[in-house]
Amino acid sequence: MPFRLSVPAGDTARVGLGDVVGRGRDAVILDHGHGLVLRRPLETRMMDVEARVMAWVHEHGYPSPRLVEMTTLGLVMERVDGPTMLEDVFTQPRRAQEHMRTLADLHHRLHALPVPPGLDQPFGPGSALLHADLHPGNVLLGPEGPVVIDWTNACAGPAGADVATAWLLMVCAGLPKGWRARSAQRLVRRIMVDSFLAAADGYGEHDLARRALVTVLGERRTDPHMEPDELARMQKVVDREGLS
Repeated sequence: MPFRLSVPAGDTARVGLGDVVGRGRDAVILDHGHGLVLRRPLETRMMDVEARVMAWVHEHGYPSPRLVEMTTLGLVMERVDGPTMLEDVFTQPRRAQEHMRTLADLHHRLHALPVPPGLDQPFGPGSALLHADLHPGNVLLGPEGPVVIDWTNACAGPAGADVATAWLLMVCAGLPKGWRARSAQRLVRRIMVDSFLAAADGYGEHDLARRALVTVLGERRTDPHMEPDELARMQKVVDREGLS
């Protein structure tokens, strides 16, 4: 059944503001009952592109939550229970390589999908559908397998920009609570990045990502949710690759 964007009459009364089950930089996930959640933005913004892309990829068989409707409070979608890939890596570091191969495969499968019309191309021209935030923190390990969430930044463009975004975000991403030892953090980060890029190389996307690093960093500098220390770590990657 095709998804139809709608703002139902009286939706404020119908959309229950339940318990918080997840939280990101720009949205909170609330229990909606009946196996559903409400993704509510923390700041007022349009969610029509996010909704349209979510419906598009789900209809094309890509692992993403089924979208039920768009309301004035946010997006109502199926609830997927499970840890994020990032949480699981830091709980079971021995699974890091396996998870990074899965992440690279999720990138490759997404980039092979047809692109819905009318998407912006912030990273320049390209024929791939991009998530533009597809890192381990945005992959839920659900009962039926990995599910990609948070389609806020979805756009079109070169596939390498998506891989480069994940690369940079894994270098600077916040870590699950309890991981205080810097040496352990650095080691697991390095395993994640190296394993992901090795897997991406198998799809011919590693070199494409390297060439997109500068462009991706430029876009990230315009993101108000990025912290100065995160951008500094990203800059170090660009410098280390000899791209400054």
